Amino acid sequence: QHTFSIGARYDIHERMAVKLQVDRVHAREYMFWTNVDTDWDGRATIVSATLDFTF
Repeated sequence: QHTFSIGARYDIHERMAVKLQVDRVHAREYMFWTNVDTDWDGRATIVSATLDFTF
């Protein structure tokens, strides 16, 4: 599996932050996915956004 990730964090308050991340994954078929749909080429893009805070 090959993964490329990029992310950013922005503190919107002293105790609060917004984080964004994009991961581009290329998986080989012999790793975790043994019964995969033949239309899938083993590539995926994952986008995540989080709000972290403390109280």
